Amino acid sequence: MTCDTETANFAALISCSISRNRVSVSGQTADYQGEIYLNIYNILNPIDNGTCDNINIRTYDGMNKKIIERSFENLDPFNFIYSYPGPLIIVNDGEDIIVERGTQSKDLYFSFDYPSRLNITIKPTVPGFSMIPYENDISVGMIKKKFRVSIPINFYDGDYYLMFTTLNDLAPYYTPVKQSKVIVTKNGGNKQYSFRLLNNIHKIFYFLLIFLDNPLSIQTILDVPYGGQSLMTCITTPYSPDIGITIKVNFLTQYKGMSLDKTVIDWIPSVNSVNFTLLSSSDSNALGTTAQKGTISFILDGVNKDIYLLPFTTINFLMIAADTVSPILKSFSLYNASQNNVFLSISVNEPVHLYYMVALLGTIPPSLSEVKSKGPAPYNTTLSTYGFAVLRDNDIIPYIFQIDRLNANIDYVIYAYLEDRGFNVNFKPYNLTFTTNDIYNVADFNIKLNQPTSDAYDVNSICDSIAFILSLAPEKFFFFYVLELILI
Repeated sequence: MTCDTETANFAALISCSISRNRVSVSGQTADYQGEIYLNIYNILNPIDNGTCDNINIRTYDGMNKKIIERSFENLDPFNFIYSYPGPLIIVNDGEDIIVERGTQSKDLYFSFDYPSRLNITIKPTVPGFSMIPYENDISVGMIKKKFRVSIPINFYDGDYYLMFTTLNDLAPYYTPVKQSKVIVTKNGGNKQYSFRLLNNIHKIFYFLLIFLDNPLSIQTILDVPYGGQSLMTCITTPYSPDIGITIKVNFLTQYKGMSLDKTVIDWIPSVNSVNFTLLSSSDSNALGTTAQKGTISFILDGVNKDIYLLPFTTINFLMIAADTVSPILKSFSLYNASQNNVFLSISVNEPVHLYYMVALLGTIPPSLSEVKSKGPAPYNTTLSTYGFAVLRDNDIIPYIFQIDRLNANIDYVIYAYLEDRGFNVNFKPYNLTFTTNDIYNVADFNIKLNQPTSDAYDVNSICDSIAFILSLAPEKFFFFYVLELILI
């Protein structure tokens, strides 16, 4: 906050500060009598629309430590009604942000009531922790932008506030972004407080629940065929680490012919899921022919290891007979479509890895190696994109997956390979064609100018103004003008 004065013969240099909604202006050391005009800048707007509390003014003699004069609510009523000066940018739906130290928040959003009319950047003033990304670029037409808050493990718990500055909003057009309250909790602090109300009954159970604030979720390991794989087994959490954790994955004892695709999993910030795969050697002499059981152990390590809890430290797996039959596609269809994304439905007869490529209709089928490695495509003009999914269930309910970043009113084809736990793959890729929804109709309208003009600057100004009102990028608005002759 800054301030200055337009009053001559007053202090040459003044300073100001704010504490508990009280603004103090100082700098005048000599006696002064007369009117004083002060300008105070960067005072926060009220939180919501409405009438603010009464504003009281006092003059204070710092030498004699007494109030010289002051205003009173009944004698000098002074308040005003605050209204939002422009559209709102909402942070996290207006809710408080709650984050445990040593972790990141879930996905949070800046959101708009209707598409953004400007290319703007929202930049925070962060009180000692991180916002990811630090600067959030919002383009014309966007209605929301994702971000996260990340809290160091040694940060003090308590209430903090994120302040935001909107860049490139030169008019300004948008209402200043409302500050957001960030509640930093202790490690397991919320649950610790809740169970203290039980007067510490059953202390073993009580202390166990304290550390269940951020439990990791581990999928069961699918049965492994001899010479095959378990498919990908995922470990997930809704709150990723601030710095990182390491999970050490090892066999409880040595199992002949068995291996893991990774024994150390580095879990980095902004990632909510990691995985590992159990592998079986194809050497029948090493494995034998009867089913065997085994156990895998987990150990947590790393900077943020004390924040998380494994639901169990060991997990069992089971060996089954070798799988030599390729998986069967039971159904593959379009579930839903829009202009820029589609939902596809697929069901299979057994758990598989799904590898797929989406490209313009007419693109030649890709090889398995191309799809597994996610390209590159032989030709950039095919607009090929690649994807992967794990279909663990082979029940009646199909698996629905989404493909986004498509173009409107375009014919596409998707090629899919299925790889089961025995590494059996369909010889030719399955394919499905679909068309994204049509683009919106072009809106034609006439604008009549009060006087003829051929000035390119005037024409461009009109285009920019209309594009701004419609929340369109300027390149999506076209202006054709004609000269109308009227004979009298």
